[in-house]
Amino acid sequence: MNVKKITISLFIFMLYSIQTYAQFETNINYKLLDSLKELRYDVAYSLKIQQEDIFAAQQALYSTQKSWLASFTIGVSSFRYSSDGAITQISAFSDIGITLSLDLYSFASLNNRIRIAKHELRKKEYQYLSQQKAMERELVGVYSTYLLAVEKLKLLTSQESNQLEILNLVKEKFLRGEAKIDDYLAVEELLEKTRIAKIEAEVASEMAYKELQILTTD
Repeated sequence: MNVKKITISLFIFMLYSIQTYAQFETNINYKLLDSLKELRYDVAYSLKIQQEDIFAAQQALYSTQKSWLASFTIGVSSFRYSSDGAITQISAFSDIGITLSLDLYSFASLNNRIRIAKHELRKKEYQYLSQQKAMERELVGVYSTYLLAVEKLKLLTSQESNQLEILNLVKEKFLRGEAKIDDYLAVEELLEKTRIAKIEAEVASEMAYKELQILTTD
């Protein structure tokens, strides 16, 4: 079997496949991603509002827990009035009277009011965490899109260079009569598709980068 009879298309496919899988590496920068998350949280106005709601709920719980003191009322009397018909006397601190009254309804409902206040605080905290998770998912999605576009751009740039070399090689073979014009046109078509895909990857990476900027800046 003559090796020259192996079609140039098969040769191109094998070379392209080897280089594609050998050069593609995913480079996820987790420290950068964590920093982007913190920036996202810092500039999120909705999170700031929810933080204020949590603080208000904490204060409400604290006030409710201390409200049992308001259930008691203390009265103090420090004056005595006396009269024998001839002399009237008013003396201070000779007798001190203390009265203690209890608002049974307020005292009995205290545990229930504390439970409601705790529930309200937990609800606010859950809403805050849920909002953080939603923002994290959004950011990770955009970062993933950006990372994939950048990696694809690297791959396509390398692929374009390799295809140019192959195109020149096929051209030389064609001039020597060792390849067909169809082989040259096939490589040229692959190169054109690669260049179009490269432009699309450039646009995708730029758009994702801009979106990351929007999400992490005021």
